[in-house]
Amino acid sequence: MTQFGPGQSRSFGPRPAPLETPQDLLAVWRDGGAQHMALGAGCGCSGDGVVLQLSDFEQDIVDYLLAEAERGERADVIALLQGQGRLADGRWNITLLLEHLGAQPEKDEAREFVVSRLKRTLASFATRHRMTASAV
Repeated sequence: MTQFGPGQSRSFGPRPAPLETPQDLLAVWRDGGAQHMALGAGCGCSGDGVVLQLSDFEQDIVDYLLAEAERGERADVIALLQGQGRLADGRWNITLLLEHLGAQPEKDEAREFVVSRLKRTLASFATRHRMTASAV
């Protein structure tokens, strides 16, 4: 039986650094947003020959965050997303949102709500779409 040392995982070699801060998430977003992902490679997306980037899902990801905030009746999170996560043309922008969150000196509940959900979402994309270790 193969033994794995500290910092190694069974399927991906060295474990990536944990995603704990908005800055960590921003690094993953920037790396993964530019990395092409082939659909159908171990995920439920299917789409023969279709290649996308993580950033192609940006609007859906923030719509998910907003829906979660609305379900939880989190006016603070809704205000944060609408105030700091949109471009002038109304499109969501995860880079802008994470830059804002990273510039805040103190943690608050709205920030932790967004960070915890983006952490799960970005880690899931990275795992399911076999992003490189530098993007996780």
